[in-house]
Amino acid sequence: MQTDSLVVGGGGGSGGAGSVAGVGWARFESGSTREYSGGAFWQAGSWNFLALVRGVLGRSAASLPLGWWDPIAFWSSPGILMIRNAMPALSLRQAQNAVCAMPLTADSNPRGATWDANTGLVSGGDYNHLDATDNLRLGQISAGPIARAVLASSGGDSITAIPSGVPSVGPAIAYAYRQSDTVIIVTVAHDAGTDLIVPLQAVNGVGWAVMDGGSEANPGTVRTATACARVDATHLQVTLGSALISASSGCLLFYPYGNTWIYRGNAVTDNSASVERPAGWDIGTDLGSGWDWNLPVRATDTPIQLSDSPT
Repeated sequence: MQTDSLVVGGGGGSGGAGSVAGVGWARFESGSTREYSGGAFWQAGSWNFLALVRGVLGRSAASLPLGWWDPIAFWSSPGILMIRNAMPALSLRQAQNAVCAMPLTADSNPRGATWDANTGLVSGGDYNHLDATDNLRLGQISAGPIARAVLASSGGDSITAIPSGVPSVGPAIAYAYRQSDTVIIVTVAHDAGTDLIVPLQAVNGVGWAVMDGGSEANPGTVRTATACARVDATHLQVTLGSALISASSGCLLFYPYGNTWIYRGNAVTDNSASVERPAGWDIGTDLGSGWDWNLPVRATDTPIQLSDSPT
């Protein structure tokens, strides 16, 4: 049904199936080739596959959590939109003890690409794979959400709680106000961060788009952004390259749309790497500064309907 990567993480104990801490799905390659209409079939197959894995290990859903990554920008927009919509279904997520451990992967580079760290621009590369730097970075960022899922599943050994000041899964889009036919004011909700950063190509609106009419199943006109600017600690101003013509109730905000690449360093992020950690929970001090990351704004699993009312 699919050829998704599967990673099984080891926990404490004496080894064997009982010491496995969780299951991680790092990508959804064949699923990204599917049509949006195949979501229910794909979702059922995914949960069946997970049940088989747990069965082999002799573990229940309650004791063996699943952490999945946002699908990497391979293959088709319909397939990736389908996965983003199918994976987080709340009732299934609760029943399957599943959590999104990496909420954005489009801010990565293709393997072998030439990347300019001063501009964020990319050329060349193998667009069917990510480069080693980003695979490592994504794994580091996903460590926090996976640790929280393991702890909640009675896998925390001597640790009983993770302090609220420790970054979790990063900032999320909470609201989108249509200020004009070309300007959208986006409200962002933080977890551990306190501010927004718009770096490199992010100022040119990379990744942001509004679907003008239609739906994910039957797409309307996708209007991409040409600029993004920080308004304040929780608001962004996104400017579209062409004017919306549908009513706001028929316009959907995406970050990013389908298989759009944002590339490394170009995502809007929080400032969590510079926020003071609770005592004893500074991962940069313990493992090195390479583990300290500003977390990107999460991909829109469900697109955000525009509103005509400001927050």
